[in-house]
Amino acid sequence: MANQVLIAHDDAFAANVIKENLKSLGVESDIVHDGQECCEKLESNGDEYYAVLMDFYMPEMEGLEATRCIKDLGLATYVVGITSDKAPEAIQMGYDSGMDKVLVKPISIKDLEESLLK
Repeated sequence: MANQVLIAHDDAFAANVIKENLKSLGVESDIVHDGQECCEKLESNGDEYYAVLMDFYMPEMEGLEATRCIKDLGLATYVVGITSDKAPEAIQMGYDSGMDKVLVKPISIKDLEESLLK
């Protein structure tokens, strides 16, 4: 049974802030630092995660490509994109890649709660 969130973010400080915010909501999480690592972790342990918080722009593999990878694996993992780009076109790119929700930075605890705790 999936009970954790996977945070895919290349900025270690930002990833740890998100992790602490999730912890304050009672949500366990793990961190990976790029899209490739995210896909590999989900391919081997996908049943552990009910959601991914996916930064749009990371090295190795960007979040948009990683989201397509997750969907191609046939996983039902809920993907929440994270971007600093407020442009409607950028947000739409997230949805077009298969993201279920897109949040624009800065992300509040309320944003996380509304996005992940249904």
